[in-house]
Amino acid sequence: MRLFKSARAIAGLTVVFVIVILVIAMSLSVGVIITSQLKAVVDTMSLTGQANSTVNSAFTNIFAAFSLSTIIPIIAAAGGIITTVVAAMFFYFRREGS
Repeated sequence: MRLFKSARAIAGLTVVFVIVILVIAMSLSVGVIITSQLKAVVDTMSLTGQANSTVNSAFTNIFAAFSLSTIIPIIAAAGGIITTVVAAMFFYFRREGS
């Protein structure tokens, strides 16, 4: 494979992994901010009892999902590190064998 023959390609993959992790983290942060502002707007509305309980239940589930999704960048970082290490080892041992 041509990708593993070049150290620049492996370095490029590492940069891409870092960018992806940062984008995921920023997307989660923006999502929490937007959801919080939406909740503030909905709280000012005069809703019936059933509608209010439905909205509160939905926001509770949304915030629970956001709290669980904080591990996504950690998992992505671990996958990127493992991939980079394996690719670097492959590149190193392929070069040593030549």
